[in-house]
Amino acid sequence: MNTATDNRPYLLSVRKAAEYLGRSEKAVRHLYERQVLTPLRIDGRVFLDRREIDDKYDQARLHPY
Repeated sequence: MNTATDNRPYLLSVRKAAEYLGRSEKAVRHLYERQVLTPLRIDGRVFLDRREIDDKYDQARLHPY
């Protein structure tokens, strides 16, 4: 997708990231605790970068094992 025309927010709360991935919030927290995803902490809240999630997904599709 062309990021210049992508108006979706790229910072997602843990809840929104869980919805985006179709996983539980606990599973998303597990991903950043295992350093699979990089958390961004702002004012005590944790956010995840949708672009990083998309990149990880693309890498997993290219190299599934």
